Amino acid sequence: MRIVGGTYREQCAFPSHHEFAGSGMRAAAALAESGADVLLTSAIQESEQTEAEVVAATFGVTAEWGMRTRSVSFSYFTPLNAPVIGGIGSRLQQDIEVSDDVVLAFGLIESGQVKVTGRRVVVDPQRPRNLTEEDLPVVSADQQAWALNEREVRQLAGVEDVRVAAKLLIEGRGLSVVVTKCGPRGALVTTADYQEEVGACVTESVFPIGSGDVFASAFAWAWGEADADPVEAAVIASNAAAHWCETTNYPIPTHVLNGSTRREVLPPNGSGVVYLAGPFFNLQQRWMIDVVKDALSPGVWSPSHEVGPGGLEVAQKDLEGLEHCDSILALLDDSDPGTVFEAGYATKMGIPVVIYAERLNTEGAKMLIGSGAQYFTDLSTAVYKAQWEAAIAATERGK
Repeated sequence: MRIVGGTYREQCAFPSHHEFAGSGMRAAAALAESGADVLLTSAIQESEQTEAEVVAATFGVTAEWGMRTRSVSFSYFTPLNAPVIGGIGSRLQQDIEVSDDVVLAFGLIESGQVKVTGRRVVVDPQRPRNLTEEDLPVVSADQQAWALNEREVRQLAGVEDVRVAAKLLIEGRGLSVVVTKCGPRGALVTTADYQEEVGACVTESVFPIGSGDVFASAFAWAWGEADADPVEAAVIASNAAAHWCETTNYPIPTHVLNGSTRREVLPPNGSGVVYLAGPFFNLQQRWMIDVVKDALSPGVWSPSHEVGPGGLEVAQKDLEGLEHCDSILALLDDSDPGTVFEAGYATKMGIPVVIYAERLNTEGAKMLIGSGAQYFTDLSTAVYKAQWEAAIAATERGK
């Protein structure tokens, strides 16, 4: 099995995370105990070669290196923010051309042509922003699968409805499978014959950076090497991604890859709505609200955006919005009285409460936590948990 993908320096401020990995290195490291003969093809800058070889050896990765003109890095403030990419404009010093029975090809930040040939080829563009045709490798395959996020599916098909867009890609490009990754809502598997949703796996904590790399590697292994059907391969991939999100450990255990151990699965693509409670009276607070709202979209109701600031008249409007939501995410670092009140109101109504705060006033939050609210100091985990609670609640009510 061949993997073509980037080897990039990655850093995140909150939570602190530093790694020399990238899509290709991470995917290969994830499969180090899969039993497959995995070879990584990647590009590095000449000054990085010794470090790249040490990292590969540490992860049990066999790699062949091409050269690029500049090093590439991804810098995240939080995993929910779009990264700042260093090294834009880096170029491959020679084109990449690989052939194997099974190939997983990631999109690269470096410019240059990538050609892959195989019996089964999986393509994951991995573009943090706008995806264009030029970002896709040249593929020759008996069967081809694309692993895309929702934005990429819409961009490539030119329609907003993800289910319709995935079908158009199957029909228009001669693909065997399109797997649409939907983050905390799971995935949608589309073939010429069917569409089936795969629910997200429950984890105790969530570190999402790199989860898409692990998902694609596990799917390619299960579909390509183990000959699993696309839905089963997506289920295995979802469990592998969950293992990464919870542990950030390589490699993915054999019992996860072979499907013998599976996590609890949430209702696929649940339609729950999260009420986003938090103060928005200064720049810092508004920034936080906007970041979290974007991460929760489309299933979010934000009083900051739906109602806005005002006088006493906003109270009833906010509570009316809360009554139509399925969970509440309360940002409580500033112990805002309005946010505490909204969380208490939700508790009385039986709406699940998730709290995020780096430094919680535990005395002030005693009643909330004592009455069942979940509390997290990690923002990504809090966002995912709030979405999962909303999906569960909405399903239970037949929403």
